[in-house]
Amino acid sequence: AQPETIDAIYQMRKKAVGLLAKTQGSRKPVAFVEDVAVPPQQLPEFAMEFKALLDNALLDYGMFGHIDAGVLHVRPALDLCDVRDEHKLRDISDKVCDLTLKYKGVMWGEHGKGVRGEYMPSFFGETLYQVLRQIKQIFDPNNQLNPGKLVTPSGSQADLISIDATKRGHFDRQITGTMKSEFAEAMACNGNGLCFNYQPNSLMCPSYQVTQDRIHSPKGRATLLREWMRLVTKKGISLSRLPSHPSVLWLFKLKYGLFDLKKTDFSHEVHAALAGCLSCKACASQCPVQVDIPDLKAKFYQYYYLRYFRPWRDYLLLSHEFMLPTIGNWPRLTNLMTHNPLSRLILKYGFGWIDLPKLSAPSAQRRLRDEPVWAWDASQLGSLSPRNRKQYVVVVQDPYTTYYDALLVSSLVTLLQLGGFQVIVLPCKVHGKAMHVKGFLKQFERVAHQQAQMLQQFQQLKITMVGLDPAMVLALRQEYQTLPNIPTFKVLLLQEWLVSNLSAYSALLQQRRHPQTVHLTLLQHCTEASALPASKDLWHQIFTHFGLDVTIPAIGCCGMAGSFGHEKQNQTVSKQLFALTWQPLMQQPAHQVLATGFSCRSQTKRLSPHAVQHPLIRLLEQLNPTKVEAE
Repeated sequence: AQPETIDAIYQMRKKAVGLLAKTQGSRKPVAFVEDVAVPPQQLPEFAMEFKALLDNALLDYGMFGHIDAGVLHVRPALDLCDVRDEHKLRDISDKVCDLTLKYKGVMWGEHGKGVRGEYMPSFFGETLYQVLRQIKQIFDPNNQLNPGKLVTPSGSQADLISIDATKRGHFDRQITGTMKSEFAEAMACNGNGLCFNYQPNSLMCPSYQVTQDRIHSPKGRATLLREWMRLVTKKGISLSRLPSHPSVLWLFKLKYGLFDLKKTDFSHEVHAALAGCLSCKACASQCPVQVDIPDLKAKFYQYYYLRYFRPWRDYLLLSHEFMLPTIGNWPRLTNLMTHNPLSRLILKYGFGWIDLPKLSAPSAQRRLRDEPVWAWDASQLGSLSPRNRKQYVVVVQDPYTTYYDALLVSSLVTLLQLGGFQVIVLPCKVHGKAMHVKGFLKQFERVAHQQAQMLQQFQQLKITMVGLDPAMVLALRQEYQTLPNIPTFKVLLLQEWLVSNLSAYSALLQQRRHPQTVHLTLLQHCTEASALPASKDLWHQIFTHFGLDVTIPAIGCCGMAGSFGHEKQNQTVSKQLFALTWQPLMQQPAHQVLATGFSCRSQTKRLSPHAVQHPLIRLLEQLNPTKVEAE
């Protein structure tokens, strides 16, 4: 076999647990006969009997392992919310124990015994088992270390945890079907704990990395959400029947927010855990079962703030995108009004906002006022031949790049024109990403449909669309696509478009290429790195083609994550995250460090001595330095 074929097989083995965890339906693979081991020479016969046992129980299952060691990892699919399946867990455990003894094996060949201590006498024998209890008595006489697992101290009357003990499914089955489906990702969390990651260069989970508090992890948040759903169901509350009329809603909030202050509400604990989530969406791709906490957070916020008052900063953020087209026309005046000492104090202590970025001056529209990129006619474009339409590229603006980093918009237009393409710059409409993060889901759905209808026109014409900011573009593919009846479209990231059109720049590069003088470091937006792992290779191909030497290190979240790093309450976490992996890289000269995300560049600008550039600027310099505009 070819080496790549062999490697593909090994990769499949490594991905087995994650693939099993994504099984569709209410039955999920459960690790209760996880790592049985028998003498390797008897493994084939043992495996056949094991398969027959599960087939007779009418169960689906995953089976993989280590042939050389005689270890099998077997995960039967059960729905532990179903009492009948819960009983099957005991029945199968007992039968697998007997089968393993028959082949002179053990039930715990690799991953530990867990709560299967009741089977230990069958494998160790009564004499040796009592010796183990005596050892426990010497080192843990009060039964404080892992109580209930493995053995109890000699003379202790304490019981081991039974396989029949109350399981998570006992509580989960109390949650109604409606809530289960709406918060399905919280139900899907299987407790694998991959999010308990201390490695600073890991994408998941940034809030856990700095707090080391399991509540501030995807698993912790999913657990709290399930308990919240159980309590809501138990109290007979129907989320769909909560008041929505503004006047009734105001009275409802007044009652719970002011008059019931002494009453405890578990919702507050859930809110506190979710408020620490940066909404980076690493868990949506890095978690084996892809538990998307930011999406769950948005849904929870939607209901939580039907009952309690929102902070004023949320409303300011909501209105912000609608205001940008107006205030963006007067950037210097707006910056003067919002960044003087008095305004900063009001924003900080009145709204909880700090270190807000300044509007770009001149604006994107002013930079491109002499370019024929704003006017377009759908019917005229439709009359072009497919070949001619391929010469057009549509620039999809997002509010943050357009109004706070306008140089990038005009630079992208220049880059496209240097490649011989006809450019159309779409009007910068309200995007809605921030609305989704804060749980303004009705408003988000409304603006998303408006944006999608405009983009669908170009999708139908098969004209390529390109966006700049990773978080904004990926929201068009992720959050937008979860909405009902959303029009179909696809916007490419800059690197996705460039890697397919490198040949358009070959001749220009041959004329202008000069020897590499610096080594560049490119820092990816964490959402980009997690959702599009191939993006790293795309950037490498692009920089190589442009004759540039670049390193793209594995790094964690910068700590800004949209509005998170601008909220006063999040400053400790935000700054600690930046110090973990980003701050050390800022020792390099400014022109050698590049960053793809607007949030990342904003964070770097406020927490390091110098700002960093978007890779687009460096690529444009390589093509034609005279085309690079001043900030």
